[in-house]
Amino acid sequence: MTETAWTVLLLQALHYRANVDFAFNDAIKFAAKLGITDTGSVFNKGSALVMMYETLLTPTNGGGISILKNHISDGTITRETLAKTPLAGYANFGKPEYNAAEIYERSSAASFCIEVYESEEALKNGNYSTQGSGFFVAPDGIALTAYHVFLYNPFMRITTTDGQNYSNVELLWGDPYRDLAVLKIGKTSDDGKTVNAFPYLPLGDSSLISNGERIFTLSSPEGYTDTISEGIISNTNRTANDPGYKEIQFSAAVSHGSSGGALINRYSNSTFYSQISGVPKLVYARRIFDYKILNCYTAKQSV
Repeated sequence: MTETAWTVLLLQALHYRANVDFAFNDAIKFAAKLGITDTGSVFNKGSALVMMYETLLTPTNGGGISILKNHISDGTITRETLAKTPLAGYANFGKPEYNAAEIYERSSAASFCIEVYESEEALKNGNYSTQGSGFFVAPDGIALTAYHVFLYNPFMRITTTDGQNYSNVELLWGDPYRDLAVLKIGKTSDDGKTVNAFPYLPLGDSSLISNGERIFTLSSPEGYTDTISEGIISNTNRTANDPGYKEIQFSAAVSHGSSGGALINRYSNSTFYSQISGVPKLVYARRIFDYKILNCYTAKQSV
C-alpha cells in the first residue's frame, strides 16, 4: 500500500471524505495539518504504525472525541488492555475527575499518623521512637504503611484524622523488599469508643497511570496529620535502589513522616502505596506494590 492510500484510509477512519474534505493527492499534507504524519518522514512499516497511533488520539471530524476514547466508552477497548502501554494514561477516560478540595473531602478520613515505640512502657508514656503515615484499605481495619516505619518494633499507635488513638495494632504481613506492611487496626479506640467501620481508600492499578498525570498525597509529614499535597507523576518507571524493582517518581511536596502515605490520582478511586525516599526539594521516588496480589490478601483478611 502506498503512503497516500494508507493516509486516506486513516483519514476516513476519522470521518474525513476524500475529494470532499480533502483532495486525494493532498491527503498527506492534510494529515500533516492534523498532526497524524510529517510530510518529511520516510514511509515504512514503522512510520505507518506511528501514523495509526496518532490517528487513534486525534479527534474525529466535526469536533468528536478520538477513536481511542470512543472505543473505551463503548467497551471495545478495555481499561486493562491499556495497562503498561504508552496509552495507559487514557485508561481512566470517562471517569469523573476531582480537584484537591474534593479529593481531600472524599479521602482524608482514611489516612492516619503512626507512632512507633520501642517498648510497652514507652507506649504508655508516649515516648515514640519514630513516626510515619498509613491509610485504611478496608472497612474492617486493614491498613497499609511503609515497612521501614516500624521495622521490628511491635508497639504502635495510630491517630486518625478525627483525633482518635488506636493502640490495638497488629502486623499481618510485611515485605522489607517492597517496603510494605499490612496492618490490622482494632475498632475500639484507646478511650473506649468503637466504630462500626473505618473510612478506607480503594486500591489502584499503578499500571494505569502515566507521566504528567496529576496526583495528590495524604500523609502526616513531621507528625502533622491530615495533610494533602498536590503534584504530578514525574516518571512511572524510575530505578532508585534496585534495577529489578521500578518505582514511581512524583513532584508532590512531602517530608519526613510522610512514609507510608497514600498517593491518589485525580479520579479519587485509585490509591498507590508510597514510600518516601530521595533528596528534599529535588525528587521523591515512590515504591509501589502489586495491587492485584494485595487485593487478594486484604480480601481474605476481610472475610
